Amino acid sequence: MTEIDLAFLWHMHQPYYPDPLAKVYSMPWARLHGVKGYYDMATLLREFPHLKYTINLTPSLVYQLKEYLDLKVEDEYYKLSIKPASELAPIEKSFLLKNFFLCRRETMIQPHPAYLKLLHKRGIRAGIDLEKSAKEFSNQDFLDLQTWFNLAWFGFTALKEYPELTELMKKDHNFSEADKLRLLSLQSEILAKLFPLYQELWTQGKLEVSTTPFYHPILPLLCDSDIAREALPGVKLPTRFSWPEDARGQVKTGLDYLEQVFGRRPIGMWPSENAVSDWVLRILAESGLQWTNTCEQLLRKSRPNRSRADLIYHPYRFQDTNLRVVFRDQELSDLISFSYSQLEAEVAVSDFIRRLDAIRKQAERINQERAMVLVALDGENPWESFPESGFKFLNLLFQKLSEQPGIRLATVQEAISAQNPESLDHLAPGTWIRGDFDVWIGGSEENHAWDYLGRVRKDAEEMFKTADPEAIKLARSELFAAEGSDWFWWYGDHFYSDLDSEFDEIFRMHLRNVYLILGKIPPLFLEEPVKFDHPVRLTKQPVGFISPIIDGRVSSFYEWEGAGCFDVMKVATARYTEDPYLSKIFFGFDRDHLFLRLDPHRAEQVAEELTVEIHFEKPIPISICFPYHLEKNPEQKFQIAGNGEMDQIPVEKSSIRKEKVFELMIPFSDLGFSSGQEVWFQVYILKDSKMVAPYPRDGLISFNVPDQDFESRMWTI
Repeated sequence: MTEIDLAFLWHMHQPYYPDPLAKVYSMPWARLHGVKGYYDMATLLREFPHLKYTINLTPSLVYQLKEYLDLKVEDEYYKLSIKPASELAPIEKSFLLKNFFLCRRETMIQPHPAYLKLLHKRGIRAGIDLEKSAKEFSNQDFLDLQTWFNLAWFGFTALKEYPELTELMKKDHNFSEADKLRLLSLQSEILAKLFPLYQELWTQGKLEVSTTPFYHPILPLLCDSDIAREALPGVKLPTRFSWPEDARGQVKTGLDYLEQVFGRRPIGMWPSENAVSDWVLRILAESGLQWTNTCEQLLRKSRPNRSRADLIYHPYRFQDTNLRVVFRDQELSDLISFSYSQLEAEVAVSDFIRRLDAIRKQAERINQERAMVLVALDGENPWESFPESGFKFLNLLFQKLSEQPGIRLATVQEAISAQNPESLDHLAPGTWIRGDFDVWIGGSEENHAWDYLGRVRKDAEEMFKTADPEAIKLARSELFAAEGSDWFWWYGDHFYSDLDSEFDEIFRMHLRNVYLILGKIPPLFLEEPVKFDHPVRLTKQPVGFISPIIDGRVSSFYEWEGAGCFDVMKVATARYTEDPYLSKIFFGFDRDHLFLRLDPHRAEQVAEELTVEIHFEKPIPISICFPYHLEKNPEQKFQIAGNGEMDQIPVEKSSIRKEKVFELMIPFSDLGFSSGQEVWFQVYILKDSKMVAPYPRDGLISFNVPDQDFESRMWTI
């Protein structure tokens, strides 16, 4: 029977939030994840005798945790948590109402009635007047909110070790200042345990620690941003950025820092966003690293004519170096990241083991004696989506895996050592998202940010020639911080968070600091935000006239093929959005009519008490409204709202149907739209006349009313 070396690789990362000049930490996520994922995932290794795995710690994360511990730094969220609720200023109260619900609602708010009540009291619709809401909150409400936000982030290990946390959860509301201060002190106590725990487990051989380039940059883009065209031909790129010395510097400083903290140098490196190229692999090899990992889709692009089973379940030796490259099983990794949280733990674990057994059988068919299966994923964020921070799933998974014959749970290095590597002379450049760099470069905002970075990098090189060595060191660290992938992640239309503008400010703050550290005045362009309001880029642009059957069903794939489509699931961010009501919004037209189709995400969510409103902001303010429930009744109507009043109008029987999906047809003339005009709209879900979800959450969907040349233009594209 084929033996499987199963290596879990958990990636722990937070971008570099602090302003070292102002000594301010703007974000709390390193602290809060510290008492959840970072602690839970390490302590699990103590629970199972045969369990081993690898945890990747980014230096930017470790640095921040060390500052919390060694310098007793405080982030803005902590300062407003520890402050007595009765002393909060109005602006601070608004901050709490905006930010102290930033956690997964289903698993971290809804299980706690008092926390959920506070959320509903604040309101969940977009555009809430926070100052007005704050006036409805008592001092006790704010104290309860301060307490719940911090309490909800404790993971399952903390709840087990400190029963008083569970007692506070049972108390539910009317917390005291002493209650709040106690749980904040417990956060510090847990953070103090992290590095000794990791050190102990690493020494015991239960854990392997790998690392990342210091500030988590996209290394291939630092070497040469034009490589993005090799991964995605035709992409529009900014002015070329090519500073390979920065890539080498980020790798070296990352390795040096982890060695300084742990007294031991990692031999493996998780390249940020699994982004690699031949140039980057050469840099990693020259840095003395023994292994690195990336996603299977890059290998499949490089060697397209081989079976998956024969391709990804063994390591590769890169060119003439000692560097081994291993490829994550994308399916198994993504199931843990995005799908298993929605299943019962027993079902999810059974599915994982079934898939693992299928891999073993595939390896047997090609006479492979040992197969290395790498499951590599984010090790901190998924657990927000799992009940009880993933406790039941993880414990059952490792229990069942420990009982499976022919499966060895190993660190990445151990798994590699048991395998014969295959030669790898070339690897297609790309990342673990679609195998290209599109998330981080190519859109107008991303390119704008790269232009900012490039201008500052060029200025810095000149300023370094006459600057003090210590100033150069600090300025270079700020420059490296701005090169981190996270700022570019939130630019553009791929992902959203409630903190997009804050991330934009941190990016530009790091760039401004380069000048300030070197005694220069930052250029004014760095005061101009990169992030701006704009219509959302569509997943799919309208490409031709359509004539769908308005029957409330997807009668044929082709009837909506030429339509535009806003994919809700694609742009939903994993951390802050709730389970969406809609999965896709289709829109298209013929010469005279607008067609809309809304696909519910989950049929069981469709409820009669909900309402759909489609708000058009351009060319004129007008709305469409109808109940959000599915039905087969042929007598269905919708309303058009203009000038703030809802006026019922007669519609043809075929104008709206709501059987499996919502389908709607309306003449442009009824909306008051004319040929060639630009249209902007959003779709809102309302309950009791209050908005519960906007789509898109940020921005607007846009299209142009077709003119007489529309079809001829489409034929020439």
